[in-house]
Amino acid sequence: MVAFAAQIAALSASLVIGANALNGIVAPDSVQAGESFNVTFQNADDSQYRVYLAARLSGSNGPTCYLQNSTTLSSPTNISIPSDVGPSAHYYSIAISDLSTSQGATYSNMFNFTGGTGNYTAYENNLGGASFWSADDLPCSAYPCARECAMASYPDDLTDQDAYDTMKECINDCSGVSPDESQTTPAQASASSSTGSSASSTSSGAAAKPEITFSGAFGLAGVVAMLL
Repeated sequence: MVAFAAQIAALSASLVIGANALNGIVAPDSVQAGESFNVTFQNADDSQYRVYLAARLSGSNGPTCYLQNSTTLSSPTNISIPSDVGPSAHYYSIAISDLSTSQGATYSNMFNFTGGTGNYTAYENNLGGASFWSADDLPCSAYPCARECAMASYPDDLTDQDAYDTMKECINDCSGVSPDESQTTPAQASASSSTGSSASSTSSGAAAKPEITFSGAFGLAGVVAMLL
C-alpha cells in the first residue's frame, strides 16, 4: 500500500509539472536578421532556460544553435538572430528548453527569416539535415566560425577520425563554444555512421522521442484506475 501511494504521488507530481510546462510560444510571422523582436509564451516558472534558433531541415525540426543560454525568462522576451547563421528561408522557429527538467525543447510557429547571409556548406549538406554540433554547446554567434572549421577539413572529416578530431579542436576554439560530447566519431564513419548520426540528431532535438501526456477528463483519476 505504501508503494502504491508513492507511485500515485509521483504521478501527481509529474502531472502538475506537465500542466505548468512552458508552452504557447509565439514568434512573429517574419523576422529580419539582426533586428530585435519579441517572443511570447506561457508558464515560464523556472529560472534556467536556453533559447534556440531551430530549423526544419529534411522533415525534422531541431535546434541549430542557442541565442540565449541559462537565462531567466519573462514574456515577452526580446531576442535577435545573427544574419550569418543561415540563409533567408521560412523553415525557422524559436525553441525554448527548461534546463531544470529533462523535457525536450518547446517550439514556436515557423517564421520567414529575411536578410540571412549564411549558406549551408557541403559538409552540412552531407549530414542530410542533422546538426554537426550540439545546439546546447554552440552559440549562434559562433556558427560561422564552426562552419569554417568543418570545411577546412572537408571532406575527410566526414569519414577520417584524425580529420574529424582536427575539426572538433578547431570548433572548440571558436568563441563561446563548449565541447560536444554527444558524438566522438565522424558522422559518416563506416562502422558507426548510422549510430553516431542518430545520436547527434537526438541530442539536438531533431529526432526526439514522443512524450505521453495526460489531459482532460481522464487526468489523474484515469491513471489511478489503470493502476488499480
